[in-house]
Amino acid sequence: MEDACARALGRLYSVVFDQLFAGVRRSPSPRRPNSPNMMPPRKTNPRAEYRLSQIQRANESASLAAKFPKLKSLKVDLSYFEPDGLTRTGELRYKVNVEHAKSMFSFVCQSGECLKGDFDLSNAVAEAVAKKSKTVEGEIRCPGTRVKAKENATPCHNLLRYKLTLGYV
Repeated sequence: MEDACARALGRLYSVVFDQLFAGVRRSPSPRRPNSPNMMPPRKTNPRAEYRLSQIQRANESASLAAKFPKLKSLKVDLSYFEPDGLTRTGELRYKVNVEHAKSMFSFVCQSGECLKGDFDLSNAVAEAVAKKSKTVEGEIRCPGTRVKAKENATPCHNLLRYKLTLGYV
């Protein structure tokens, strides 16, 4: 019984301590360099750096509602294919929240080896809205490169087939 009370009291003190010192940086406890609890520093790679820059670009772009005030709804059907165009590797159906979605409208290449490969549908959306099209279908090739260990970089050329269904005010 005393152990249970001591544990409860310890948790209470911990909560109170955390509330009292919220926002105050505590210095990390000294650990041995090879301790299993110590996280190694993250290594950056070109793919991760590119993804971060694309996320930043998207966040800085205007929303679809701000850029296209007449656009009421947008549904996206995507099918990912290998470069041969025959082997489907995935698909996605997406109903866009026009108020919050960004006008930089791109999707990541699904190849884990692809560098700087995105399928940018921003122009397709802009052209569809300009023409007041209800549906638009098309396909786009990945402009990225595949980088394998100890091999030369080769073009990715994965294929994305898309269908956009638009609604207007």
